[in-house]
Amino acid sequence: MKSTVLFLSLLFSLAFSFDEDIEYYTEEGNEIENSHITTVFRSKRQEGPGNATTVSDHHVYYRSQYISRGDSYWFELKGREGVNETAIQELFRYYVVWRMPFPFPFYGHILDRIAVSTGGFLYTGTFYHSQIHLTQFIAPLQANFNPSLNDTAKILVYSTANRFTVQWEGVHNDDHINDGEFTFQVSLFPDGTIHFAYREIPLPINKINNDEHPVEVGLADSFYVDVIDRFGRIIRYIYEYSRIQLNKTQELSNTAYVITPVPNCIIANSCESCSNISKQGIFNCAWCANLSRCSDGIDRHRQEWFIAGCHNQAVSTCQTSTVRPISSTRQIFTPSFLTSSPPLPTITSGPPQTTTPPRTSLSTGAEVGIGLVAVFLLVLIILVVVIGGVVLYLRLKRPVSGPQSQVVYKQKKGEQGLDFPDDTDGFVDKDELAIEVDEASIL
Repeated sequence: MKSTVLFLSLLFSLAFSFDEDIEYYTEEGNEIENSHITTVFRSKRQEGPGNATTVSDHHVYYRSQYISRGDSYWFELKGREGVNETAIQELFRYYVVWRMPFPFPFYGHILDRIAVSTGGFLYTGTFYHSQIHLTQFIAPLQANFNPSLNDTAKILVYSTANRFTVQWEGVHNDDHINDGEFTFQVSLFPDGTIHFAYREIPLPINKINNDEHPVEVGLADSFYVDVIDRFGRIIRYIYEYSRIQLNKTQELSNTAYVITPVPNCIIANSCESCSNISKQGIFNCAWCANLSRCSDGIDRHRQEWFIAGCHNQAVSTCQTSTVRPISSTRQIFTPSFLTSSPPLPTITSGPPQTTTPPRTSLSTGAEVGIGLVAVFLLVLIILVVVIGGVVLYLRLKRPVSGPQSQVVYKQKKGEQGLDFPDDTDGFVDKDELAIEVDEASIL
């Protein structure tokens, strides 16, 4: 009985008691031509109507256009019905989660909610932590904005079935209190198009102080990798695979950016459409029958892609002989001891045979009691294992969160820092080193 109690306590301590850590990785270094890990710029400057300048750039996942006279892209919210003032407009370094009025594709992934931040950006991740400003964002102008410095500052949201607009109006930068008010907005559309529109930007972007908060104009996305260490703790790695940084030297007052998505692997729903996207020469897409999914292995589903073996089994050509039947179930990140199952009973053909068991007699009632106790304990242990396994599975599927975070930036080899863990299963480059950055209580 003591061994049973010890087993139960160990199982439930594993399922319910573990520390949660966060490690964040981002790609550093120069831009690499034809690489979709970092930003690629192919600029084309044109003269538009009224001598307006349009600059078109290709960033692999998106194309952008800078319009020097962008008044027509400003969506006026003043006096419009359905405009909401957010509660965070009187706060500093806060965000509020807003449910999207339509499924919004971001890097091909469908979002049903977005976090609106006082810092001039939208957070697009599904995992909320204290470092949301670092990646997975849509940033018309991310900076150290403090709406509480101005009684008339507003953060407005306009949400309809075909448009989602957020406007930062009359906000001050906490590092440039005397330099004027900033007014700008971002609009999202059901087809994935994004508009950045600027009414009043009193400072050049490259002159805004970034010591206390990053200054960004653009987009970024990441994937998560969850790993259980030897102590049973879940460690979540946040690995950035794309960052689009728009030109910070452009004049922004009364200008606009139009950002349109490029069809990528994620949007394909069949092997044929997956192959067609790959033929465009931008993405190296492959179809995985195990998941019924198209990918190049670098997106938010990367961990599931590897666990299902798609990095070895996915095909780029849709030949019947090479494509495996599509499974109706998707594999999930589950510990190996939860995936094992007892052997199936042997089934014999032919009519059932009846046998007469030999007559036996129980010598004492004590033997009956011992047998019942043994059966009861066996059933109890099986029940506890099943319940504990389900609870642990739910904990693994639930986004981890915690009051403490560890933020780590990926750096070049040779710099002193922390080695990557040995149990990342190839999701993180263990040959690289990482350098620890102090925790900051900012968004």
